[in-house]
Amino acid sequence: MSKLVSDTDETACLMQSEANRQRLLEAIRNVNPVYLEPDVSDFMNRLADEKDVDVQELVNEWLRTNIRLVRSATANGDDR
Repeated sequence: MSKLVSDTDETACLMQSEANRQRLLEAIRNVNPVYLEPDVSDFMNRLADEKDVDVQELVNEWLRTNIRLVRSATANGDDR
């Protein structure tokens, strides 16, 4: 099935709206790519597949858990 409108045309059309431009700019500002080393990436991909979740969801879950651990250690006077 061929597209009647190219991706470039679609993007140009969307960018004509100020609201769409603002949403796109906000989305771009909130992107924080993290590049995983191959061994970590392989492990996280396997684990995400086993849990049937997206890798991004799994990594965020792990990071939040570590943040809670660091905060609890800091709150208890452990300054490591």
